[in-house]
Amino acid sequence: YNYVLTSLSCGDNQLEKLYVSENPALISLECFNNKLTALYVGENNTLTALYCGKNQLSRLYVKKNTALTILDCGDNQLTKLDLSENEALVELYCYNNQLTDLYISENASLETLDCRSNQLTELDLTSNVKLSTLDCRNNQLMELDFSRNIALKNLKCDNNSLITLDLSNNKKLTELSCGSQNIDSYIESLTFDFSKLLPAYKIPNIKASSVQGRTTVDGAITTTYTAATGIAKFTQVPASIRYDYPTGYRSNLL
Repeated sequence: YNYVLTSLSCGDNQLEKLYVSENPALISLECFNNKLTALYVGENNTLTALYCGKNQLSRLYVKKNTALTILDCGDNQLTKLDLSENEALVELYCYNNQLTDLYISENASLETLDCRSNQLTELDLTSNVKLSTLDCRNNQLMELDFSRNIALKNLKCDNNSLITLDLSNNKKLTELSCGSQNIDSYIESLTFDFSKLLPAYKIPNIKASSVQGRTTVDGAITTTYTAATGIAKFTQVPASIRYDYPTGYRSNLL
């Protein structure tokens, strides 16, 4: 046992194994850019910062690391990340993995989240009231609820499948990037059915005259929209659809 070691930096090597179970005083561990396929930090209860990105980790167990405030596990092979016991977490970087499940509902102190380039279809942020920076680009998200994230300042959500984006409660937002939303799977032939994507009570609020199909060169396509059913019909398959919503934002679906 080494009872006095508090910081260990061994990044940028070719480590395949790393044992830190006998270092109970460890506060900071940097082991990024190695060849680790497993990492056990269950005995390191005082750990506050863990940088284990750019490895080959398929699992990461940090439930016992309740003091953790910074976790960088990007560029690995993780499919699930459970942070339900890490209530002190402030910064989370889990980009470039294969995540389909990300549990952050107990992380009320979280301020920065970078989960870009994963396979997420859902992302619940309602408990993350201190969140100020979010990068969730390159996922498969169909909906994002920012109604309780009033501290949000920077948002990047490009390359998802978002249909609407309501930022009416985010008065502190200074940076927004939300382009290239994939809606190919939503368009059936020459029709677009809003009722499959929006709650029933929201459909009547869409400004019917604003619904318009567009070509790849931003030319207009003859469009017929029926407010009662939420169905839009086009004379040719559109590359994007534009419509106005009550929040005052114009949604451009690409």
